[in-house]
Amino acid sequence: MAPDSARWNACGVLLQLSRGDVLLCRQEAGTEWAAIQRFEKDSRYAQADGNVEILLTGSNAREVGTEYLT
Repeated sequence: MAPDSARWNACGVLLQLSRGDVLLCRQEAGTEWAAIQRFEKDSRYAQADGNVEILLTGSNAREVGTEYLT
């Protein structure tokens, strides 16, 4: 579950990091897409702010992926 309380399904990995990943996700009950960063649960960021952060959203998977990667 993401910070906005919506449920998101991971559809692909945009970036693999040593302490987490950035995932391309689709909202479970809708058509919105997002780049969501997932942190390890024991990381300092996750302990302070939660283990996921929505980086950007949009209505098209390709646009979200391209915008994140550029």
